[in-house]
Amino acid sequence: MMNVLFPLVVRTHLSMQIGVERSALFVRDRIERSRKADDRGADLFEWAGMLILVAAIISALYGLKIVDKVKDNVDGALKDIFDKDPK
Repeated sequence: MMNVLFPLVVRTHLSMQIGVERSALFVRDRIERSRKADDRGADLFEWAGMLILVAAIISALYGLKIVDKVKDNVDGALKDIFDKDPK
């Protein structure tokens, strides 16, 4: 069963990693644009604050091992579903 879930976990991890990298590039681009414009800095700080908040939430989920618990529960539920007789 783990052979089935492993590609999904890897794909999800890579998608999150790509999303974080794109967000960082977006914030960096916004910083460069805001340096060129003089009154557009408020948006940048709002986006940066939101990015920091999302990163803190993701870190908390991993730090409290909630991600592992959810993964184990989903894995157990999928095993229950697919290991039963189809009668």
